[in-house]
Amino acid sequence: MSRKSHQLKAGKILDYYGILRIGSNFVPIYGTIKRCPVGGETYTEDVDVCKIHGVKLIDAMDIVNAIRDIATEVDQVMIGTDLMPRARRLLGMFT
Repeated sequence: MSRKSHQLKAGKILDYYGILRIGSNFVPIYGTIKRCPVGGETYTEDVDVCKIHGVKLIDAMDIVNAIRDIATEVDQVMIGTDLMPRARRLLGMFT
């Protein structure tokens, strides 16, 4: 799965920062990112409504499921991405 800036994010669900320790093994626990369509706030906890604006959140899993549905109908799915604005600045690609 991907990081917060993309679709999914490790949440503070169990143990420390979304990492479950089982014996000597560490297992990451992921949850979907939900974004407020009004203010852009993001949530990883299990909520359906924005705590600030009171509107229904857009769940990243809906996007993932739509891509899965499309993938069953076509031979190839191409997804384009772009560097985040902060990464561009850090890399000196854009001013």
